[in-house]
Amino acid sequence: MDTFLMSSFSINVYAGIIVAIIVAGTSFGYGLFIQNKRYKKARKTAIEKISKRISEILHKESLHPVERAESIVSACSHAKLSISNLGRLLNSDIDMLGAFVSEVVVIRAEGREIPNRMVDQINQRLSVIKNTWPLKEDLIEIEIEKLLSELGIVEI
Repeated sequence: MDTFLMSSFSINVYAGIIVAIIVAGTSFGYGLFIQNKRYKKARKTAIEKISKRISEILHKESLHPVERAESIVSACSHAKLSISNLGRLLNSDIDMLGAFVSEVVVIRAEGREIPNRMVDQINQRLSVIKNTWPLKEDLIEIEIEKLLSELGIVEI
């Protein structure tokens, strides 16, 4: 067996495996580098677009101040809506569950027994999350894709 470990064939096999690992690692790292570079460029472009639009509105003296304010709000609302939709999808049931958990922490810290009604409410909330999560997961994925598309990071 020792002769196999040191044979010319086995050295070539080991070298091939090592080279494959190095190439795979380098390719993966380069892919991450390119993706990060695209993300940073898209983020910078999105920020520049919004900043340019707001600057144009601010310096448009022909508009009444109220109209300028409305225009700025309108210019920013689309990106804000996408972020809000994503937050809304993630927060509603999880926030309710978080409130129960906070209450349980206080009850335990005081050395009291957790009331059965609270356990029932937690079970009910967990059941709702269990039943709605598959749909929410799809909606969250859609909202993330829309947001990434708006930032120019991916194309839908």
